[in-house]
Formats: sequence, structure tokens, C-alpha cells
Amino acid sequence: MELKVVGLAESLKQSLGRLKSPVVFGAWLTTTITVLGVGYVVLAPKPSQSQGMNGQRSIAALAKLGYCHTIATDPNPPLNVRSSPVVAPDNIVGNLKNGTELTVSNENQGWLQLSAPIQGWVYEPLTVTTCNPDQKH
Repeated sequence: MELKVVGLAESLKQSLGRLKSPVVFGAWLTTTITVLGVGYVVLAPKPSQSQGMNGQRSIAALAKLGYCHTIATDPNPPLNVRSSPVVAPDNIVGNLKNGTELTVSNENQGWLQLSAPIQGWVYEPLTVTTCNPDQKH
């Protein structure tokens, strides 16, 4: 490993030795940094409005585009649909059988807001969502 580092250092010294003038070295350095910067800007993934803070597209954003399929999968069915994204005994507005397809319209800290078949909120871990942003179904 040391031989490679020494060899690299020697190679760098030889390359820099060929750049006799500070102006030539400055031009070389500027060109290198510019090319790397332009390459990064061109190749770096672009954030979009449908991406969350971690850069992944949200389920709700993909669902609105028609790319996601969400179904109820509560291990203790039926799945409760709530009026708000909070577990409380008095906010259950309905319940759904496992396998029921859900239309997701929004997300909030682990909860999915439904627009159909019942309007309300369900806890995301009690559902299964498959998304394919490359194919609309």
C-alpha cells in the first residue's frame, strides 16, 4: 500500500513539474474544478416537489400520479379509519376489510389520508403500498 501512495505522490510531483508556470497550473486547476462541477450538476439527481426530505418520492405524491397501489393489511382486522391522524377511541369513522384498495391523498408522520373508500386516516404500517414510478396503472 505504501508503494502505491509513494508512486502516486511521485507521479503527481512529475505532473506538476511539467506545469512550470503558476499561470498554467492555475488554468489547469480551474479547468479541472469546472469540469468536475459541471459533471456533478448534470449528473446529480434533481429534487422534485413530490420528493420527501430524504429525497424519496412520497406515497401520496406517487398515488396522485397513479403510480401506487395501497391495500389494507391489518393483522387484527378490520382496519380502523380515523377522523385525524391520532389514535383515540372517539375518532373512528369506519373500518375496512383486509385487501380493500385505498385511495391515498396525503401523508402525515406515518399516517395516510384516504379519499376513498372512506374519507379519513389510517396508520401506514397497517397497509401495504407498491409503487412503480416508471409505470402508471
